[in-house]
Amino acid sequence: MRRAYRVVVPAADLDAKVATRLGELKDRVRINGFRPGKVPVDHLKRLYGRSVMAETIEAAMQEANAKIVTDHGYKLATQPKVTLPEAENEVKDVVEGKADLAYSVEIEILPNIELADFKGIALERLVADVADAEVDDGIAAIAAQNRPFANKGEGTKVETGDRVVVSFTGTIDGKPFEGGAAENITVEVGSKSFLPGFEEQLVGMAAGETRAVNLDFPTNYLNNELAGKAAVFTVTANSMESPGTVTIDDEFAKSLGMESLARLKEAVKGRIQQEHAGVSRRRLKRALLDAIDERHKFDLPPTLVDQEFDNVWQTVENDLKQQGRTFQDEGTTEEAAKNCLFRATQKMRAVLGDFV
Repeated sequence: MRRAYRVVVPAADLDAKVATRLGELKDRVRINGFRPGKVPVDHLKRLYGRSVMAETIEAAMQEANAKIVTDHGYKLATQPKVTLPEAENEVKDVVEGKADLAYSVEIEILPNIELADFKGIALERLVADVADAEVDDGIAAIAAQNRPFANKGEGTKVETGDRVVVSFTGTIDGKPFEGGAAENITVEVGSKSFLPGFEEQLVGMAAGETRAVNLDFPTNYLNNELAGKAAVFTVTANSMESPGTVTIDDEFAKSLGMESLARLKEAVKGRIQQEHAGVSRRRLKRALLDAIDERHKFDLPPTLVDQEFDNVWQTVENDLKQQGRTFQDEGTTEEAAKNCLFRATQKMRAVLGDFV
């Protein structure tokens, strides 16, 4: 909700405040030709009158605006919007003390919200026990991350799971492109860390072998200049290593800084419990916010909605730009996306604005 007021501060009040301020300066300023504290007020007014009046006007507006808010018990949604006289001669007369200070102030306030009876809200907290199999899978994943690698012998070839050090040069339509070359890059075949199809085509290579790897950049590739284009990489396998095995026992646990395998299992179980609890808490919070939203309906401060929309929309545009994608790639249009986001922003502000 918006409220508009017309405020008038008499010129006499401003002049009195200026005089008081100049009286305070009289004992502080040092001016050649005058003893401390003996500078005539009229002389100070000629030197500092305009700047003191400007300070006084600003302070008077802040005081008047604060009084409006306090007297009416408003809770502001945004800072008051002040509109001063546009005519230069009107402003000049006010600064020179010849006219009253008259301005308009628009105040946007938060709505009065009558809280519903929260006792009627029933929520369900999900609880999940951690199964032994989950703990075993967690420890297996840790073991896989810490497995040793050893150089493969002569005559061997790359297999899925191997770690290969490669150098490559990429071309598109026979021409090198920026970022398409690298030296001595480690690739774990099967990790899906590189472009789709790159790792799979390394399988079967021998140390020292050079091979042409053909692939297409994804249509949603970050670099829009490369997205969707076919490239050829000339890849040389410099060296290769095969993964070893890890024995999951007390010694393995100690290598990770744990006292024993039992303590490692406890730590993994605790981490999984925290993950479960986090998911449960998010679901519970969502259910609570939905229940609160159903029980409270009120008009939203337009400026807050606009600010929230602008912030989220800027994030959407930046994300698409970084991904090299368009609204068409997302199966929509800019106008439709804006309308959808605006509705979501209104609901989010209604739910979250006063309860989180």
